[in-house]
Amino acid sequence: MNLVVFAHQDLSDVPIHKWVDCKKNRVFVMADVEEQKNDDVERFLELGYAEVKLYSNYVNNGNIEADVIELFERHHLDRLIAIGEGDVVRTARLREALGIPGQSLESAVAYRNKSVMKRFLVESQVPVAPHRTLSSPIDLVEFRRAQGLPLFIKPAAASNSTALHAIRTEAEYQRFLTQGFGARFPYSDYPGDLMVEKLIEGRQYHVDGLVLEGTPEVIVPSLYLTPFMPKCSVTVETEDPLHGRLCTIVSNALKALPSPRAFSFHAEVFHTPNDELLINEIASRTGGGKISSVVGVMCGVELNHLSVLGQIDPAVARQILSEYRSLSQCAGISLISPKDVELIAAPNQCPLPWVLDFNVYAPIGFKTNPGTPSKIAAGVVKGDNAVEVKARLNQFNHWFLESFTRSIER
Repeated sequence: MNLVVFAHQDLSDVPIHKWVDCKKNRVFVMADVEEQKNDDVERFLELGYAEVKLYSNYVNNGNIEADVIELFERHHLDRLIAIGEGDVVRTARLREALGIPGQSLESAVAYRNKSVMKRFLVESQVPVAPHRTLSSPIDLVEFRRAQGLPLFIKPAAASNSTALHAIRTEAEYQRFLTQGFGARFPYSDYPGDLMVEKLIEGRQYHVDGLVLEGTPEVIVPSLYLTPFMPKCSVTVETEDPLHGRLCTIVSNALKALPSPRAFSFHAEVFHTPNDELLINEIASRTGGGKISSVVGVMCGVELNHLSVLGQIDPAVARQILSEYRSLSQCAGISLISPKDVELIAAPNQCPLPWVLDFNVYAPIGFKTNPGTPSKIAAGVVKGDNAVEVKARLNQFNHWFLESFTRSIER
């Protein structure tokens, strides 16, 4: 089989050569040069890849599409495998243009564009927050009159918590009306690419998993513990009454959307003070920030590993999944992203025995931004229950921040 893998992350985090037999398959890799800790292409080729190309301006670089089309003309390509959010629609367009099996463009857009997504969910009576596409400021004025404050405004199709606006006060509302409807290019109109929702107060969960041959085979709900940095979450214990409800609402969302036959997913769900569950959004790819690893703790195999195999041959992915068992009853993630600190050392490993996965992302001397915190490290913790995992996450955060960072006076 001839495969093209699209990687908007460091290739060391997605070791395709360990998941796919590069002797039986020709694996071509398109990756973001700015995300690589080591951009030595020769090193990657030694791992067995047929070809590796690194690109600057990765998300919007049209040379990627041009190179894939040229590859298709030289080699019959059997699969295009997207790992990150930014490649979901790109690969779907290429599949449609070249006649390659996999997720369709209709499916990719439904999972990528939140306005389209919520139309499908509403039609299937899957609960979501009140929302509206902002084609112009008139939509925001009318929505505010109908729903009142607080509101939440975000791009209809973006990832990584980009350009989010919580509107809680009249002053914030007026400020957004004044400045929020900007053109993307000089001397052009606002393109209508935002949406507004009623801001939901309450707890937020993420639900991650895998669909094979149209059936959800893995569903792992987790509770976000902290609204601010460091970001932490802990898996929901199966005995928790919300566990089954979270699995059900996400399964219903998967049925409501035009879903591919095999893919990983990342959903976000609100739990309101009135005990309602509302789908916030759902993506047809693995969540970022060590979610692949924490799902691996719960089912024995990393989610990205299963997703890649599933896109190639779902039967192989199901077989691999059946051969592994959970590594722990409960697990959690910490993304250490504090404000106003400098990284003064970068350990290669964590000595805490219950930390199963650990990375430092920033170089020594890196200073975090006071307004927009940057992820400098992350870890995955295991435990027998949620209480133990929460305590261990706090211990992990304290170990790293006290030992390897110092506060910045501004």
